[in-house]
Amino acid sequence: LATCVRRLVERNVDGIAVMTSEVDEPALELSTQRSVPVVLLNQPMLKTKYSNVLVDYSRGYREAMQHLTNLGHSNIVFLTGPQNLNSIQRRQTAFQTAARKFGIRLEDGQFVVGDMRVEGGRIAMETILQRRPRPTAIIAANDLMAVGALQAAAAAGLSIPDDLSIIGFDDLPLAAMMHPQLTTIHLSRKEIAAEAFAQLMQLHQNRNRITPHADKKVHPRLIIRGSTARAAAPSKSKRS
Repeated sequence: LATCVRRLVERNVDGIAVMTSEVDEPALELSTQRSVPVVLLNQPMLKTKYSNVLVDYSRGYREAMQHLTNLGHSNIVFLTGPQNLNSIQRRQTAFQTAARKFGIRLEDGQFVVGDMRVEGGRIAMETILQRRPRPTAIIAANDLMAVGALQAAAAAGLSIPDDLSIIGFDDLPLAAMMHPQLTTIHLSRKEIAAEAFAQLMQLHQNRNRITPHADKKVHPRLIIRGSTARAAAPSKSKRS
């Protein structure tokens, strides 16, 4: 990141949008020294120094949880990612808040850590499938792990979504190519880019005046496809 920022500053750009989920503040110091406007993605800890495009994870997970509980699911596992990532912590917190809102009890076993990749999702799902009672639904922190989970479930002879419902996050093009197509929480890259550009334009136009840093929110939404269905009868009464 530091190298990229340095190169952009040396090219005398009018602004920089850092659209990564993890940033290193010292890497941004050169842009600050040269008064180059910077917009970050989902970095509320740095909002006093830089403008932000914030992702409202709570809405997406709330819609996902409402969808699953309406289908009779109560034993729901969250396939999370590395705990040192701020973006994962925010997604996990949003899941927990949504679970409490819809009366889903969460225990330690309801969180299984993957590596945010397909293979990590597959390995994590193999562990989940050994549990009794087996969960009736999985919400993954991203689409890649959801795809891995779907593959592992199919390899174990389970029918998706009849035996197990799976929801991803991001709505990558891959999600609509799976069989069944993946129900997922859509995060609009187009909206993020538009918000970042609008903030950069505003900062650039006001760079000679004191301008408060803006924080614009992007709201993910649930896209229902074929990987979710009503909970299987034997699992309806089992609580998580």
